[in-house]
Amino acid sequence: NLAPRMIVLDYNDAESVMDMLWPTPRTEEDIPVFIYCDEDVKDINFDHIKKHMVTGAVYKNKFHEEFGLILQKTKITQEV
Repeated sequence: NLAPRMIVLDYNDAESVMDMLWPTPRTEEDIPVFIYCDEDVKDINFDHIKKHMVTGAVYKNKFHEEFGLILQKTKITQEV
């Protein structure tokens, strides 16, 4: 299966990429989508970008530290 198990998007590009992938709004049943943000995004505790649900968000400078938690949240580590 060559389909991705997770997508990680830059905050600035997330809406346009998700619009292209999901013409109808993305839901929790779709593959997990994580957003990485610059530190100027003050509140990363969001679960939507416009009409699309997101699985989680993380600051760019913390992404490498939190990658294990991201994998756990998506349950990918159990499948690999």
